[in-house]
Amino acid sequence: MQTNEICNQVDDELEVVQEMFGEDFLDLIELFKIDTPKRILDLGHATKEFDLVNVKKLTHMLSGSASSIVASKLSLLCKSLEENSGTPELFDAALAALENEYQRIEVKLQKMASQIQGHL
Repeated sequence: MQTNEICNQVDDELEVVQEMFGEDFLDLIELFKIDTPKRILDLGHATKEFDLVNVKKLTHMLSGSASSIVASKLSLLCKSLEENSGTPELFDAALAALENEYQRIEVKLQKMASQIQGHL
């Protein structure tokens, strides 16, 4: 599957979750946008310090948060880093991929939030 196909699939999944939650999706977006950047920042510190216990813990939490809004690619990136937490040489690339995907999801969520608020 190509990157664009994966991104489109993720966007479709986010829209399904939005339909399921309706207006409550705004609360889910807000919680995700508050918690996730701090966890990614903490993960960055843990990877720099080769703190494997916290890398595993934080990636597990991030994966769960991403799964709650059906951000599948972000969740998979987190799971991959969690499973490979014993391989510190992969940290920089994995963290960069995770941060990039979070930024993409954040933009999509902001657009979705604006659309929901426009219909209230």
